[in-house]
Amino acid sequence: MADYITETEVEQFLGVTLTSNGQNTFNLMLPLMQDMIDQYCERTWNFTNPVTEYFDAFSDTAASYPNTTYFPKYPISKTAHSPSYPLAEGIRSVTIGDTAFDMNYVYSYGTHLKLGISPHTISLSNPYGRKSVKIVYNSDDAGNPPKAVKLAFIEWMARKIQTAPDAGRDVTQTSAGTVSVSYRRDKKGELPDFVKMVLDHYRLPPIDRS
Repeated sequence: MADYITETEVEQFLGVTLTSNGQNTFNLMLPLMQDMIDQYCERTWNFTNPVTEYFDAFSDTAASYPNTTYFPKYPISKTAHSPSYPLAEGIRSVTIGDTAFDMNYVYSYGTHLKLGISPHTISLSNPYGRKSVKIVYNSDDAGNPPKAVKLAFIEWMARKIQTAPDAGRDVTQTSAGTVSVSYRRDKKGELPDFVKMVLDHYRLPPIDRS
């Protein structure tokens, strides 16, 4: 699992060394909070290169039209995997059926890639072309969340650790003398507003599965 933040980063933010209780809170909450970030953003940075995906060779229409454009799950790296094929950028290989596609005719546009030769020119062992196109690529997002996301996560984790003795509730008012403490109303299962504000910039629209 690629952790978005580290215990050391939280300690540096707080300016303290975490106690054993703080370390336990960090270890418990890290994967849970990270999953909440991924779910809210409808994406993840928790993966490694290279990424392998499979696509249909033909469009699912009345007539079988060959696909020449493919949309991988993650953004394709802008750094060329091979200097021999700079226009393919982060695409490492394309295989259609059992045949390696000529990388001279692979063009990456970051969010998608295009093939310069129609897949129907290559014989397919699968007559319907289902998942016959194998694309292997690198993504700069692999294990690399944006700095703003890391900052929000660090601040959120620091708040969790600091408020853990009060069941994670933020103190909004205190009184001296006869001690009186007021807590912010608990919003269970919700991201803090300051975290949402950052994540909204990286949130992808949900996929329409209808």
